[in-house]
Amino acid sequence: MTSPRSTAGSRALLLAGAALVSLALPAVAQAQDALEEIVVTGSRIARPNLTAPSPVTVVDSEALLSRGTTNPADYLNQLPSLGVPSVSSTNSNFTTTAAGLNLINLRNLGTERTLVLVNGRRHVGGTGGSNAVDINSIPSDLIERIDVVTGGASAVYGSEAVAGVVNFVLKDNFEGVKAGVQYGVTDEGDGQNVHAYSLIGANMANGRGNVALNVGYDKTDSIKSKDRSFSSVDTTRGATGKLTRPAYSYYGKDGLFYYNIPGSTTGETTDLYNPDGTLFNRTANGYNRDQDRLIQVPTERYLVSTNAHYDLTDNVRWFFEGTYARTEGDSQQEPITVGDQTQVGFGPSAPYLSVPRTNPFIPQAIKDLAPDANEPVQFERRFSELGLRRSDFTRQTFRFATGFEGDLIPDTSWKYNTYYSYGKVTEAQTSTGVYNTQRMAQALDATTINGQIVCADAAARAMGCAPINLFGAGKVSQAALDYVRASSNYDADIKQQVGSLSFTGDVVELPAGPVGVAFGGEWRKEASSTEFDPLTLSGLSSGNQAANTKGSYRVWEGFGEVNVPLLADMQFVKYLGVDAAVRYSDYSTVGSLWSYKGGAEYAPIDDVRFRATYARAVRAPNISELFDPAQQTFSSVSDPCADDTRNANATRAANCAATPGVREAIAAGGFKPGDKDLISIPGFNSGNPNLDAEKADTWTIGAVFTPTFVHGLAVTVDYWDIKIKDAIQGIDRQTAVEQCVDQAQGANNLFCSLVQRDPVTGLITGLDARQMNVATQKAAGIDVQVDYTLELGDFSPTLDDSTLHFNLVGTYLDKNTSTAFAGATPIDDAGQVGYSRYKANLRTTYNQGPLSASWLVRYIGAANMDNTKEFKDNRIPAIAYHDVQVSYTLAEKYQLYVGVNNLLDRNPPIIGGTYAVNVTGTETAADVYDVTGRFFYTGIRASF
Repeated sequence: MTSPRSTAGSRALLLAGAALVSLALPAVAQAQDALEEIVVTGSRIARPNLTAPSPVTVVDSEALLSRGTTNPADYLNQLPSLGVPSVSSTNSNFTTTAAGLNLINLRNLGTERTLVLVNGRRHVGGTGGSNAVDINSIPSDLIERIDVVTGGASAVYGSEAVAGVVNFVLKDNFEGVKAGVQYGVTDEGDGQNVHAYSLIGANMANGRGNVALNVGYDKTDSIKSKDRSFSSVDTTRGATGKLTRPAYSYYGKDGLFYYNIPGSTTGETTDLYNPDGTLFNRTANGYNRDQDRLIQVPTERYLVSTNAHYDLTDNVRWFFEGTYARTEGDSQQEPITVGDQTQVGFGPSAPYLSVPRTNPFIPQAIKDLAPDANEPVQFERRFSELGLRRSDFTRQTFRFATGFEGDLIPDTSWKYNTYYSYGKVTEAQTSTGVYNTQRMAQALDATTINGQIVCADAAARAMGCAPINLFGAGKVSQAALDYVRASSNYDADIKQQVGSLSFTGDVVELPAGPVGVAFGGEWRKEASSTEFDPLTLSGLSSGNQAANTKGSYRVWEGFGEVNVPLLADMQFVKYLGVDAAVRYSDYSTVGSLWSYKGGAEYAPIDDVRFRATYARAVRAPNISELFDPAQQTFSSVSDPCADDTRNANATRAANCAATPGVREAIAAGGFKPGDKDLISIPGFNSGNPNLDAEKADTWTIGAVFTPTFVHGLAVTVDYWDIKIKDAIQGIDRQTAVEQCVDQAQGANNLFCSLVQRDPVTGLITGLDARQMNVATQKAAGIDVQVDYTLELGDFSPTLDDSTLHFNLVGTYLDKNTSTAFAGATPIDDAGQVGYSRYKANLRTTYNQGPLSASWLVRYIGAANMDNTKEFKDNRIPAIAYHDVQVSYTLAEKYQLYVGVNNLLDRNPPIIGGTYAVNVTGTETAADVYDVTGRFFYTGIRASF
């Protein structure tokens, strides 16, 4: 469903204009030398290389090959300008529907704020309800290079380009045959990777056409948590930073049993017991969850891609690009839990699991612990008989783009480009290791009839109910297991359609050069649906309760761009020019949006060029943010109106005293909610169809140095600053409860709309969370890039065919601040794990004839586990990883190579649970630090 806000008139205007305006020329062409006119990612107007108006980091195919990269996401996510991916192969084992995805997160501003393009054109999203692209679906062996543009690029490319653009440029005009195979394995003998590919291309019709076909296969095995020293056992770190290792789960496979502990109806406390009546000991009787968890999710990929073009006439070229990708994998977790935290269904009156005292399986030692013969037994247990929780997934991506391009007017600079693209992603996931909570309650309610233990409910018996014995591991009968066992299914369908028409050319020749323009229009439709099985939808599955989502939106857009050279070849003004771009978007959901940018370039001499750009970027909310239906959940909070916290400030005291129910309780002697009143409070998580677009102001100011007195050297330094307003996020429930009474009451208090209280008792009866335009994010820093090539023949005649190339890419992060809502305290993550202030990659490459050697140093600066806390071990030292490769080419056709990543086998720091930067099951920040360990690989590439 959609929520239209656009007008028919504005759509008609854009439709009419689409015949005259355009969009989306292929954004990048390969530069042959420093002076060639190219189209640089970040602008559609051709200009000489190294004069890009926005900073661009270029990763060529050689860089990918030099590290043995079989998935470009693995390389990109280690670039200093990229942040922690929200989903990757090393942090997605515990995700509900996204295991095995590989996403890109520029500037740590979120994957939804990074736009991914292929040949300058949009790519369909990779997961339900989101526009974030799964890099697994991009053919790595067909990549010519990857351009990473940081900063707001919405005026050029549209929504999602708030943090920047990652543009995958594929090989064009390929002729010949390339094939290769690579095998890799970790120092521990796991995480094996097999990669094989072939690329075949041929010209046709005397060079008028070309077609290339790429077929690739990639399989990466899992890495188990138990097989690494840093993640072999459950670990936690308390508020003081003290590391507890092991810190096993209370949910052991034998179970623990008790009566009346906090959370029960009486709120009393007692000891915890094993099934035989002995005291439960967490270390001896608990469960090491890390013995079952994964660090790396196994994946298997199949890709078939093609690029083709044919010149129908001298001025009309037809082109086509298509990809089919299939990714399979499975996540793995410890057996699910069962016990007094498991609710039978969802709703305020839904009961929690317990064992009725009439159950004949209760050991006498447990019965003797409480004299009340009517009191049920509370318990917590690992349901190990069900086996591990597994989610097997299959994602399929089908995408094609086809259209025409050529010279609009022969023998002039005017060109046109029009295309239509279609993308579809389907995901099917089956999860096992869960149970039916309603059937579990029936199986626990056992009795004895005619000397036989059976389910007490006759209707349940008729349905095949078998009584279940949870007092000790291995006590569950096969019949009971079959009765309660369940599975869950998830299916997603994502579709994208794009149509565009574009023109570029020079409109007038000025003394300093031609004024270049680009203008165009685009139509796009995004649609997504997710569906769960009936048991999951009803909340009767022991896994996460979920709700189906379905939504779509359309957008019509028009844009214009201009580059004006003002002065050139004058004293102290080698070049001075300005550029500007503007885009108008009409969404069926959020209505009309404008994005724009302006920039300037100034080169006093050939050796130095200064550049500055300001941009207003926008991001329209995605389908999940808009259309996710209300999904019930339960939470626990503290009540700010309680007697011991009500007088924290005058506003709170006054608002609480005026709240119905609370007011009467205070007058009667005090408002004192009990523990049971503050746990399992029902509420709903939901999207919000009334969301507006995010807006961002971005600045980049920098310089490019290409000193003529140092041949082969290029240096860029850029300061960047991004501020996002009206950022979309949900409000933390505890925050909503507090701010509802800490701020003035009235229509402007958005927090009170999320909190429901009983008007008689004053108790909190409901807590909702929905997406809202309330947050602000700010990020700023400095990027440095250095490229330098030494011709070693200049130093010795014996090295005439030898070169030494250095490439340094580094980032200093000044701030990355988020403010949850107006008036909230800003939280700066800069300097925290995943947000190190200093990050750098230095790649050194030596080439001598058929021999090549590469050495990559990846530096991650020191960081805190948590910027909001101070304790002894909070600071994690800087770490450097070393990746090396040596290759040799035989007969100019066969390249043999061997490499080692993480040469020194550096282990990641142990962080442990309870800290946000910790990835569950890894006991470290597995998406920041290398968790694979030393990795060996070898392979052969052939070219014909």
